[in-house]
Amino acid sequence: MKLRKTVAIATVFAALPALCAAFLVLVPPSLVNREKVVFGVSGGMTLAQVAEKLDRESAVRSRAAFALFAKISGEEKNILAGDFEISRTMNVPAVLKALTGGKAMKSCFTVPEGFTIDMIAALIEKKGFGNAERFSIAARDPAFAASLGILSDSFEGYLFPETYCASKGSNEKDIIALMIKEYRKVFDKDAAARAQSLGLSEHSVVILASIIEKETSSPKDMRLVSSVFHNRLKSGMPLQSCPTVIYALGDNYDGNLTAEDIQTNSPYNTYARSGLPTGPICNPGAAALSAALYPAESEYLYFISAGNGRTIFSTTLAEHNRAAAEHIAARAR
Repeated sequence: MKLRKTVAIATVFAALPALCAAFLVLVPPSLVNREKVVFGVSGGMTLAQVAEKLDRESAVRSRAAFALFAKISGEEKNILAGDFEISRTMNVPAVLKALTGGKAMKSCFTVPEGFTIDMIAALIEKKGFGNAERFSIAARDPAFAASLGILSDSFEGYLFPETYCASKGSNEKDIIALMIKEYRKVFDKDAAARAQSLGLSEHSVVILASIIEKETSSPKDMRLVSSVFHNRLKSGMPLQSCPTVIYALGDNYDGNLTAEDIQTNSPYNTYARSGLPTGPICNPGAAALSAALYPAESEYLYFISAGNGRTIFSTTLAEHNRAAAEHIAARAR
């Protein structure tokens, strides 16, 4: 009798770890709190990091129990990146199913016209859609660009300004591919045919559009600005666009463009060199791309931004100099 009692007690104690594990896995953190919460998994997170975050946010009873169950069930490598809706009434199997088989929630971010690669990279990181450094590296990968049909050493100019919806923690290359897909909706077969009729390559059109984008924010003036640049290119005059010099200066630009800056030795300096710069200086929007392809009919060779969104166009240097002098005098008053 004594021996049977001892065996029974030993059996109970032996079963305790299994019962404890079952409790931690099968019983949710709460039986009453059904409020949905958003749980984010960043790209590259390990199982241990996911388990630790779930535990920290009281989404599971034990990080160790979650990690062990994920390994035993074979789902360790199947946890997705993104935002997922879970509740504290879900047990470990239910939470794991949500993170492996559920659909990640989508959020949106907007890329403004005229942003550069690095500005977009900072934006997507700030909004939680990826890592800025990885985005910048991917956006300057010539092999990746070629794989998406972009004949350039980077995606500068082709990351189309638009509102995009994706899951947070998305792969940076997937976001770039999404932007290129939108770009192709604008620069389509008709645009390619129009570029050919102008004697321009797609890349030349994008370069020109990027300069137009930086020169004026007024869609109604973009076609006239484009006409100035087309006229200059035809006559062999340098474009003399300040935004190209600013792009060439990079972090050395302090907000004040000097005569010395205009002498900067760079393939992007359109004061020092004739023709288009080596590549785009920003990512232009639909209006700038259209203006580059369809410039207004004009004989203008000069323009000056006079403030308040107003641009003054001139056909001769004398007219341009008078307009510039009047603008300077008006600012001084």
